[in-house]
Amino acid sequence: MAVSLKKNLLKTDQKIASHTEQFKCLYTSSAALLARMKECGFKLEAREELFRIVHTLKGNVGAFYMDDLAEYLHEVEAELASKSYPEVLEIINIVEKTFADVIARNSSYLNLNDWKPSLPSEGYERPSRALVFLSDYALNLSKEANKKLNPISIEDFGVIIRKDFLQEFQLYATHLIGNSIGHGIEDALEMERLGKEPQGSIHISFKENKKNLLICFSDDGRGLDLSLFKGHLVSQNNSVVEIPNHLFQNRLSGSKRISKTSGRGVGVSAFLEFIHKRGGEVKVFTSTGSFCRFEIKLFNFFEE
Repeated sequence: MAVSLKKNLLKTDQKIASHTEQFKCLYTSSAALLARMKECGFKLEAREELFRIVHTLKGNVGAFYMDDLAEYLHEVEAELASKSYPEVLEIINIVEKTFADVIARNSSYLNLNDWKPSLPSEGYERPSRALVFLSDYALNLSKEANKKLNPISIEDFGVIIRKDFLQEFQLYATHLIGNSIGHGIEDALEMERLGKEPQGSIHISFKENKKNLLICFSDDGRGLDLSLFKGHLVSQNNSVVEIPNHLFQNRLSGSKRISKTSGRGVGVSAFLEFIHKRGGEVKVFTSTGSFCRFEIKLFNFFEE
């Protein structure tokens, strides 16, 4: 069986029509994730990875308004620890068939007829042009959360980056956006009480520095809940605290609240894994009531 995508069906098709290459990247990434699920689904020691995979899939399909599938994955995510291998295979089967239905419905401009990964896009692009989809995604999430948000600011200083990396970065960045909106950006009443601007902001920048790629992702929300990291903070400079990467493993979340897009402590872990696999490093800084910032460095990125 497949999940019947009744919610936002027209919005899904419109998004695919206007962001065809991004959907193909989502499709390719999801196929790889599902293949990995088949490998690790029967290994008890791989359950944490299985959890991250499902969480990543949930965020990715939500980016294309596939809300019914996202809600299904949100439900099974909470029960993964008790799932048998045949039940994991059934989850994989449902996701595959749901994607197949979407592809069949949009085959005229996708040129994809089967569940078979396509090649990533070739060429180079400025992030400010390639990642405009993220702003649409963030604004949609903020409306669902009843919060006010400015369009995402993406600054690239003229840097040109491979399209395949930008497409993959975009998929994992949805986790950070979900956290910012779910737990960082305050609602209108709280912003007024704190004397903040009535709309929250998310900023992403890309810079080249000595062949390295520097990416900064930040929001101007309430920051991480420091009580959850008590006794583990590595450094503090006045009101700014650095959170070590390993504290985001094993599902430690920066908030006590759980939503469809954040709160299980998986999204940041998946993003960190994406960067670390590419030989990069991430530093996380937060200031209570002011901001949360991810400083990402990919070494020798422009020598590849």
